[in-house]
Formats: sequence, C-alpha cells, structure tokens
Amino acid sequence: VYCDHATTKEGRKEGSEMEEPHAATKKAETVAFDVENENEIAKKDETVDEIEMTKKEERGEETKTKRAENTNENTFEENMELIFRSCPPGVGKSLSRKERIQHNLKSQSLAYGEVIPLNFYRKILCRVNDAEDERIGGSFYDLGSGTGVAIFAAALSGYFDSCVGVEILNSLHKQALENLERYKAYVLPGRSKAESVDIAFIREDLTLADFQDAKVVFCLSTCFTDDILASL
Repeated sequence: VYCDHATTKEGRKEGSEMEEPHAATKKAETVAFDVENENEIAKKDETVDEIEMTKKEERGEETKTKRAENTNENTFEENMELIFRSCPPGVGKSLSRKERIQHNLKSQSLAYGEVIPLNFYRKILCRVNDAEDERIGGSFYDLGSGTGVAIFAAALSGYFDSCVGVEILNSLHKQALENLERYKAYVLPGRSKAESVDIAFIREDLTLADFQDAKVVFCLSTCFTDDILASL
C-alpha cells in the first residue's frame, strides 16, 4: 500500500511516518500477548507447584504412617519375644505330642498348630479391625489356644477389653499360665492404663465353652473333625 502512494521523497517520508503507528500497535499487541502468555505460564507453574506440594505432603504422611506401623510392629515383636523367651516355637508342639502319647489321645483335632505372631497380627487382627488405630472393645476368644500365642497377640494389639484362651490339654494350659506370668512381669508394667487388657486361660473342651459374650472368636481349625466344627 505504501509503495503505491509513496512515489516521491515526501511521499516516502509521509509513508514512513504513517507506518509508525501501525508498528507501535503491533508492538503493543506483541507485548500484551507476551504478558498474557507469561501470566498463563505463571498460573500453570503455580498449579504444578501446588500439585507437587500436595504429592510431597501425601508422601510425607505415608512415610509417617509407615514409620508408625513399623514402630508398632517392632514393639509388638519385642513384647512377644519377652513373653515367649522360655517358650520358643516348637515347645507347644512337643508338649502336645508328649501328653497325647501319654494319655493315648488319638483324635486328630488335638494336633498342635503353631500361630506365627506377626502374621497373625497383620493378616487376622488388622483385617478384623479396619480402623486399626481404634479399639474394638469386647472379648476376643481363642478356641484351642495352646500356649497362648494368639491371645497375647490380641492383647498387645490393644483392640479388645479382654482376651480368653480355651485349651483342653493340661500341659499347654500350664505353659500358657507361665507365659501369662511373664507378660505380667515384663510387658504389663510398660503399658498404659488405656492399653490394659484382662487375660484369662481356661482348661476346657472348646465344644463346651461359653463364648456368647465374644466380639471376635478365633479358631485354628485346620485339623478339626466335621463333628467338632458342626458343634462349634
């Protein structure tokens, strides 16, 4: 357009002078566009920063939770070790076999099953209590409690008000009572009043036991006969 009209020096000068407002407008538009882009980029950066901060906070909370869980499990294992120091794995099985042979007890239902404390805590107790941090209350019963592994694990979880073990074999019942004395001597003094749990062991046929007040009943019934299961 300017070439068509600017045929003289004056015209070229006039044309060049006329061109300046258009150039200024373009520059202004460019600046405005750059500012708008910068604002958009800044907003995106802020959003990304917020997302990253949220992720870091979530990771931090997860780390705290895992540390708390590890601490709880470490304390749990230490306490179980104190209780069963004189009754390591295998003792219950040996006592059970000896008594069954001595009294000619051939029922397969009396076969001894060993409970692994930490697995029991993770896979059974934590499944029973979804909240984990909250106390369920009520009574926990173990039918066929042996030397009391499940009972002490349930007591240490802090989920229940009382834990009751029912066992028919005298040797296992006596060993559970000895373990209870170790619990009272080495573990109970270090627990708060809120964590206190009533623990009892009863020598009785589990099919005759009264556990109507139970909130949770555990029974390692792998070797139980159909008759016993039906009775339960």
